[in-house]
Amino acid sequence: MISQAPLYARYVRTATRPWIRGPKARYAKGWIELDPLGIEEYFPITERDLVFDLAAVRTPTDAVEFVRRYGLLRHSEPGGDLREPWADWEQTATHLSATLRLASTLQAAVAGDADALRALRDGFEPAVRPLFAARAANDDELLAQMSILVAWMLSSGLEGCQERVEAEVDWDVGEDGGAGPPARYRLAVEAPDLVGHAYHAAALLVTTRYPLAECEDDGRFFLVSDPRQRFCSPRCASRARRRRWVHARRQTDEVGQA
Repeated sequence: MISQAPLYARYVRTATRPWIRGPKARYAKGWIELDPLGIEEYFPITERDLVFDLAAVRTPTDAVEFVRRYGLLRHSEPGGDLREPWADWEQTATHLSATLRLASTLQAAVAGDADALRALRDGFEPAVRPLFAARAANDDELLAQMSILVAWMLSSGLEGCQERVEAEVDWDVGEDGGAGPPARYRLAVEAPDLVGHAYHAAALLVTTRYPLAECEDDGRFFLVSDPRQRFCSPRCASRARRRRWVHARRQTDEVGQA
């Protein structure tokens, strides 16, 4: 953080906990490790893609890339034990991914997507049925139960967090990379770890009803800017088009050989 107002700088620095990240990370014998060489401090509140990048972690290699950009999930002291078990990473990423998947599927179902409603009924409801006193009798009850479940899952990830409001003039979020404009604020969070920051971001997306979707190519979650959008990036869209072209070409060749 670069503050343009020294009067505020001390307050924000003492109230907002920095985190550490570094270019040297690795996976070794079931552990994700951050090498203290070259580490730097930063503030997770400024990282908009943290929640999506954590949800996209599926392999130790993904975790290592995440550490290089954001740091370890729960360790932020340079002199501490800078390693965490991969099993913890896998469980954390899976839970966050499931939370975003349920939230985005519920959004689509409420908007009238029949496939999304079917996914809630056939995929999610049987798995979480023991959490409710009775099975949903109709679609309205199903949507209500899934809404409650999203709230539970988000709240579980926010344990130990405290919300706060911070002025953008104390953050380098302006268009030129400098201080933000006056009379603009951010709902921030005092989180014990990166998991808390990720769930805070997820909670903001859900409560403000930003449209979420899961990329049809790589499964990464993203904010939808166009209702027709099915991929998180042009790269994924191109890769999907290539696969469709290859598939169509094979079918044409098989017909010609028949």
